[in-house]
Amino acid sequence: MRTHQLFFRRALLLADVSWLAGPISFYARSISFVILIAICTMSGGGNFTVRSAAAQTDEATRLSQQVETLTKERRYSEAIPIAQRLLATQEKVLGPTHLDVAVSLFTLAELYKLQRRYADAELAYKRTLTIQEKAIGSNHPNVALSLNNLAQMYAERGRLADAEPLFKRSLAIRERTLGPDQTAVATSLNNLASFTAVRQLVEQVQLGRSFSAQILQGPVIQ
Repeated sequence: MRTHQLFFRRALLLADVSWLAGPISFYARSISFVILIAICTMSGGGNFTVRSAAAQTDEATRLSQQVETLTKERRYSEAIPIAQRLLATQEKVLGPTHLDVAVSLFTLAELYKLQRRYADAELAYKRTLTIQEKAIGSNHPNVALSLNNLAQMYAERGRLADAEPLFKRSLAIRERTLGPDQTAVATSLNNLASFTAVRQLVEQVQLGRSFSAQILQGPVIQ
């Protein structure tokens, strides 16, 4: 095996380890994507097509930076098509089940949610979870993050029955993998407490409406 192949395999291994260490930024993960693009552009004889690799690397980096910049500037409608383009590129080069694809899907889900494209966001979150659970297991902190954010969207949409089990599962994963004193665990506890309070309030309102309807109907005359 040639020296450059060994280098890229080692770099890829380090990139995967960095993913397992915990959530990292969308732009930072593009480093491993760049490495993988370089590997995919090696020809059958082991030769490395520098120009092709450089072009794809520059394109991926440029798209990633644009998404990050537009998101920071709250220009979400402009960020979405660029994020979709980056996702399509990753799916073509890396395959539809790669972890970098999951990162792009998660980013798209967040952008969709901010633009109130809830159906699109739900599909992106669910696909993110499918890839993550297969690649890194169902009890990973990154899975907990995806569960938490999907649960938040459900809660915001009034889908309380769908949100509750996801909040609870996210909390359980974080407690088990991170320990009870971590900030992420505190965030999950706060989210679950807020959700519970809202759910109880909704139940009280519904009960009050039911009671009022019975009063308005008046007594039943036999």
